[in-house]
Amino acid sequence: MRWLLTRADAGLSEALRAAGEEVLDRASWTVDRFCDPTLPGSTMKAYPLAKVVGEAKPDVLVLVDLFVPKTDGGLWGYPRATIAPWRNRRDLTLVTYSREDPAVWATAKGGHIKACFCRPQDCGVYLSSRGTTARDARRVMRALAWAPGAPISGLLEAVRATRAGEIYRPPRK
Repeated sequence: MRWLLTRADAGLSEALRAAGEEVLDRASWTVDRFCDPTLPGSTMKAYPLAKVVGEAKPDVLVLVDLFVPKTDGGLWGYPRATIAPWRNRRDLTLVTYSREDPAVWATAKGGHIKACFCRPQDCGVYLSSRGTTARDARRVMRALAWAPGAPISGLLEAVRATRAGEIYRPPRK
């Protein structure tokens, strides 16, 4: 599969390559090339995500750092309107990779974000940096914990299940 990460992440890229996956990592396709999400006034409008996906033609789009706190106290995130057309496509799987959990999941779950931002639930798979957050997220979606250096097989299995259209059934208590 062809993977496109919206922000550079050496650990995830290396793990995917080691598993035999193709990582599309042209610098001109990353968020950081267009804007600094941590700065006040920085918006996603400066990042042409639809154009990048059209050029790269990935099988899997990994939205790295779904929300980023800005220095002025606000949040920066991916526009939901851009992601919406891709939500139910079998040829493009959306994965959220949150390196700063549990803040991202708590913010999304608590409804403390604007409706125009993409949420983890808009994606097929939630990849978290913490096990406790992944356990909480598993109640509503495919979710798993991953840390750099760990095997990536769980992510590959979750993406393949999503691409195959398998219905997610949360684990029972």
